[in-house]
Amino acid sequence: MLQYRTNKYDMICAQFVRMNHHEMNVMFGSDFVMNENVESFIWLFKTFLKAMGGKHLAVVMIYQAFSMAATIKVMFLLAHHRLCCWYIIENSRKHIGALRTSEGFTKIFNRVLM
Repeated sequence: MLQYRTNKYDMICAQFVRMNHHEMNVMFGSDFVMNENVESFIWLFKTFLKAMGGKHLAVVMIYQAFSMAATIKVMFLLAHHRLCCWYIIENSRKHIGALRTSEGFTKIFNRVLM
């Protein structure tokens, strides 16, 4: 699930995206929510499950939103919850930037992520 705040109302656009058998992204759901609290995500996921005929997700990839992570643990008990690699890389630039300049570090770090 991807989220963006790029609309004029500053609402969160939550997109449900999956990969098809040709390894191409396919968007199969989208919604706008006002805020990133547990109640909003519970409503979002319940609505999503209803639209999907009750079929639960097997894997959920998100950025590091604690309220969404807490909701996933409740709503999708069997799903594998993963953080998006792009956000991990961006956070590594902020938090371990000095290590990233070390020779060979980025190659090893990227291999661990992928």
